[in-house]
Amino acid sequence: DLVVLGSDGLFDNLFPNEIAEIVSHANQKHTSLFTQWMRPALSVKATSELLKERVFVASQDRYRNTPFSQDAEKHGLRYGGGKSDDITVIVAKIMRRSELQIGRS
Repeated sequence: DLVVLGSDGLFDNLFPNEIAEIVSHANQKHTSLFTQWMRPALSVKATSELLKERVFVASQDRYRNTPFSQDAEKHGLRYGGGKSDDITVIVAKIMRRSELQIGRS
């Protein structure tokens, strides 16, 4: 299991289902039909970097529908697109103790 933590910069610009889709896709093994090459799942660091990049792009898109723009509209404000903000993303993998490789050679 993975846990995603983030600042409002993440959650104001990406919907929960978009975050889940990015994390889920990043953590599946992919096989190419053309090359028989398998791409392993991304590390938690690479997954957090991917989320950070996607949320930054969303924050700069003035025509994107975002959680922040939807909430602003509900309160009678007109706000289009993403919201520039600080972006903090942490992805952690929950593992059983038996899965850890600490101190093993």
